[in-house]
Amino acid sequence: MKPLQLTIEGINSFVREKTVDFEQLSQNGIFCISGPTGSGKTTILDCVILALYAPSNHNRGTLKDYINTKCDKGKITLDFVADGVRYRVYRELRRNSSSAARLTNLDTGEVLADKADTTTDAVKKMLRLDKDDFTKVVVLEQGKYAEFMSMGKAKRYETVAKLFNLERFDVLKDRVAEAKRKYEGELAQIDAALSQYEQVTEAALAARKKQKKELQKALEEARTQESAAAQVVRAGEQLQSGAVLREKAARDCADAKAALAAVQTRKEQAEKVQSSLAAEAERAEQLRKESEKAHTLLRLAEECEEDERKAAEKEARRVALREQYTAHNAVVLGCRAMCEKLFVRENELRQNIQKEQESGNAARQAYEAARQENAAAVLRLSLSDGDVCPVCGGPFHGMTHVQPTESDEQTAAFKAAWEKSERALAAYNEELQKNLQSRATEEAQKAAAQAKRDSVTEEGKRVADEVRSLRERIAARLDGKTLATARADAGNAVTAYERAKKDWEEKNEAFAKTQAEIAATESAAREKLSAGEQTLAALPPASFDAQAFAQARETLETCKAQVRELSERLGGATAQIEHAEEQLQKKKALAKQHKEISATLENVLKLFACTNKDKLFSFVAEQYMQSFTAAGSETLFTLTGGKYSLHYEDGEFYVSDFFADNARRKVKTLSGGETFLASMSIAMAISREIAAQNYEFFFLDEGFGTLHERAVETVANALIELSRDTTVGIVTHRTELADRIATRLRVLPATEDAGSDIEYDGM
Repeated sequence: MKPLQLTIEGINSFVREKTVDFEQLSQNGIFCISGPTGSGKTTILDCVILALYAPSNHNRGTLKDYINTKCDKGKITLDFVADGVRYRVYRELRRNSSSAARLTNLDTGEVLADKADTTTDAVKKMLRLDKDDFTKVVVLEQGKYAEFMSMGKAKRYETVAKLFNLERFDVLKDRVAEAKRKYEGELAQIDAALSQYEQVTEAALAARKKQKKELQKALEEARTQESAAAQVVRAGEQLQSGAVLREKAARDCADAKAALAAVQTRKEQAEKVQSSLAAEAERAEQLRKESEKAHTLLRLAEECEEDERKAAEKEARRVALREQYTAHNAVVLGCRAMCEKLFVRENELRQNIQKEQESGNAARQAYEAARQENAAAVLRLSLSDGDVCPVCGGPFHGMTHVQPTESDEQTAAFKAAWEKSERALAAYNEELQKNLQSRATEEAQKAAAQAKRDSVTEEGKRVADEVRSLRERIAARLDGKTLATARADAGNAVTAYERAKKDWEEKNEAFAKTQAEIAATESAAREKLSAGEQTLAALPPASFDAQAFAQARETLETCKAQVRELSERLGGATAQIEHAEEQLQKKKALAKQHKEISATLENVLKLFACTNKDKLFSFVAEQYMQSFTAAGSETLFTLTGGKYSLHYEDGEFYVSDFFADNARRKVKTLSGGETFLASMSIAMAISREIAAQNYEFFFLDEGFGTLHERAVETVANALIELSRDTTVGIVTHRTELADRIATRLRVLPATEDAGSDIEYDGM
C-alpha cells in the first residue's frame, strides 16, 4: 500500500481545499513535511489515518472535533495503490449529522463501499491491519512511536502475524481448533438446555390440566359473592355522601373566617411598607440627579480618553522619530568617515601618479637613447673606408666614429621599465577616477541623510508641542483629576443610582404583588364562606352507620381479592400448560440434535489431537521478531554512536550498553530520546521487511525534539538509507533535519482570512 494524493478541505486549520501530491513528493524516496508549531503539519498525517480508518475517538478528539470552526463539514480524499490496484477513499465529516464515506476502485470505477462503517471494514480487510497496528509500525503518530515496543507479547505476535500474513502457516490448526470450540460449545449449550427440561414430562402436563378445571369452578362461585357485596356497598355510599358534604361545608366556613382575619392583618402591614417606599423614592430621585452629573463627567472622560490615545500615539511617534534620527545620523557619520578615508587615498594616488610619470619619462628617454645608439652601430657595420658617414657627413675611416653602444639586454630592460611604469600609471589613474566617483557618491548620501535628519528633528519638535497641548487640555476639562479618578468617581455615582433604582423597583413590584395577593385572598375567602353557608342550609339531616358501612366495604374487598387471586392462578395455569407443551417439544428436538453433534465432535477431536501441540505460529512469529530486531540493532548502534545494541528475548526488548561494560537492561528504562531512537530503529527494520509485501511507505511524525544536533544528523542519514527500500515521510519543525531533505512540503500557518497553506520546495 502506498498513498498517491491527499485532498483536505475544512479540517482543522485547512479551511480551503489543499492537495498533497505524495507521488511528486516521493520521487527521491524521502520527503519532509515542515512548518512552525501549530501550522497543521500533523493534520496531514491525521487525515491519511482518518481517510483509511475514521476512528470514532482519535488521539486528538472525535471526528467532529476535526471540523474547522468556520466550516459546517470537512472533506478528506485519499488516492492510494494496494496490490497494484488504485483506490480512492472519500470521507465527509459533518457537524450536525453522521459522517459519509465511499471507497472506489479507480481502475474499474466500481464503488466498493458507500457507508462510513462498511468503508472502514473494507479498508481493514484490504490492508490486513486495523488502525492501532497501522499506527504502531507504518505511520508513527506524534507521541506513539514507542507503543509497538511496549505492548504485550501476545499482542505483538498478533501484529506481526497481520503484517507478514502468518496465518498461512497456522491455517489448519486454526480451522480445527475453531471447529472443536464450535462443536464443544454447541454440545455444552445443548447439555445446559436439556438440564432445564428434567422436570418436563407427560405426567406433569396432565396434572396441570386437571388443576385448571378446579380453578375455573372456584372462580365462578367467587364472582357471585362479589356481586352481592357490591350492592350493599353502593347503598352505604349514598348515605355517606350527605354526611361528607355537611362536614366539608362546615370546615370551609371556618377556614374562610380565619383567612379573612389574616387578610386584615396583612392590610395593616402593607400600609407601613407603602410609607417606607415613598422615602426610598425620594432618595432615588436625589441619586438620579447625581447620576446625570456623572454621565456628563463620563462623556468628558471619553472625550479626554480620545485625547489621551492621540497623545500616546504621538509619544510613540516621537520614539520612532528618535530612532530615525539615530539611523540618519549614523549614516551621516559613516559617510563623513568614508569621505575622509577616500580623500586620504586620493592624495596618495596623486603622489603615486607623479612618481610614476617621472619614473616612466626617465625609462622612456633611456630606452630611446639606447635604441638610437644600437641603430647607428648597425649602420656602421655596413660602411667601408671612404664612404660618406651619415653621422658627421665626412668620409668614413674605419672605427674613427665608433662610440660605445648599449647592449640589447639593457635596451630591453629600459623598455620593460617604461612599459611597467605606463601600466602602473594607468592603474593609478583608473583607481583615482573610481575614488573620485565614490567620494562624490558618499558626499551625496551624506547630504541626503543630513536633510532627512534635519527633517526628523523638526517633526519631533512639532510632535512634542502637540503632546504638551493635549495633556494641558485633558487637565483643564477634568478639573485637575486624572482620567482614571474621574472615571472611577463617575462610575460609582452611576452605580449607586442604578442600585437604588433597582432596589426601589423590586420592592415596589413586590408591594404591588402583595396587594394583589391580599385582594385575591379576601375575594376567595368571602366566596368560600358564602358557598359553605348555602350548602349547610340546603342539606337535610340524615343518619349514617359508619361501622356497618366499613364492614360492607371490607367484605367487598375480600371478594375482589379472591376473584383476582383465582383469575391470576387460572391465567398462570393456562400459561404453564402452554409452556409445558412447548418445552416438551423443545426437549425432544434437543435430544435429537445432541446425538448428531456428539458424533461430529468425536471426529473433530481426533483431528485436534494431531494439531493441538503444533507451535508453528509462535515459532515463525518469534523468528520474524528476532530478524527485524537484529536489523534494528544495527540501526540503533549507528544512531547512538556505538553505545547500544538491541535484543529480543521472552517477549521483552533489551539493550546492551557498550559504554558501561555491556550492561544489559530493558528498553523501558531508557530516556525519552533514547526510547525514540530504539523505537524508530525497530519501526525502520519492520518497514524494510514489509516494503516488499503490502506497504511501500513509512511515516514518522515528530519525536525529534529530544535529540541533540549530532543525533539528528545520524537519524537523517538512517532515514535516507531506508528510503532506498521504501518511501519515507517525515513530519518535523526542526530546521536542521528539514534542511537535510531535498524534497520538502512546507505548511504555512493559518491567517485571520484564510486557513493553512502548503508549498513545495526542492522539486
